Amino acid sequence: MIYLLYGEDTFRSLTRVNEIISRARSLYKEQLNLRRIDAGEDNIRVIEHELETPSLFTPFRLIVVNNASNEKNIYEYLESLIGKFKLDKSTDNIVVFHEGKLENKSQLPALLKTHGKVQEFAFLKRDKITLWIKKFFAARGIKITPEALVFLINTIGPDLWMLSNECHKLASWSGANKETITLSIVEEITPASIDSGVFPFVDYFLGKNKQRALYELEMLAAKGEDVNGLFYLLVKQFEYLAQLFALNQAGRLPLNTAKILGAHPYVVNKLSAQLKRWPQAEIGAVFERLANYDLAIKTGAFDARLALTLLVAAT
Repeated sequence: MIYLLYGEDTFRSLTRVNEIISRARSLYKEQLNLRRIDAGEDNIRVIEHELETPSLFTPFRLIVVNNASNEKNIYEYLESLIGKFKLDKSTDNIVVFHEGKLENKSQLPALLKTHGKVQEFAFLKRDKITLWIKKFFAARGIKITPEALVFLINTIGPDLWMLSNECHKLASWSGANKETITLSIVEEITPASIDSGVFPFVDYFLGKNKQRALYELEMLAAKGEDVNGLFYLLVKQFEYLAQLFALNQAGRLPLNTAKILGAHPYVVNKLSAQLKRWPQAEIGAVFERLANYDLAIKTGAFDARLALTLLVAAT
């Protein structure tokens, strides 16, 4: 059997991978040989070696492969594997390909749909997210008010990694007494969204919308937000952007990009969408300006608000 699980919602796709592993362990127990391969680090040919190596004690194989879409000639290689080992019909060998969001031109879904099972995991729509949160708390015997639920979704957005983290924090607050989660509790415990507060400014700047970026900057300054902190937040975003640019030179970001960067998957997804807007030369030019402005701020030549205004105007 062969599977392809892919899409931007890596929380759900990884959950599905773990479900397949759990089911295989339940069925085959000690006779199961589980192997994980990251094509970004291991030679993809390891798959063939694993399938060819017989074992008396673990006759059932489950191979989980990450980032195979990055490999050259992967389409032809998988065709040969499927034909050689009859993976479309085999019950002894299970191969699961786990990918993030694939390019539209990728041939993997079409190939593996013909020979196995393919499932795409896009971000859930709002009604499905609502249901997911309700099920999370219901499974723990905890109630959440409608207002609290709406606020949680509006604050966090569609990223289930973030939602899961916040829901676990709220469940811990609820405690053994199963206290009802109200709006005031969510407001107290859940941090500002990546899409709220200072982040619209960052989004508009990265999207090269000067007018909106300058407007958001003035609004933040008028509200008394920490503009100095905003400056260094932008520096961090560009550090991530530069790293993403380097990782993307192969034409495809690895599935574990967030882990490599030490950033939240939602941040990585948002910045990845901006890569096409920022050639390497422009990223370098912004870094140079940021370094100059950083020195000016630290020496008192001018403040962070002026630095950000000049940066937006010059970019």
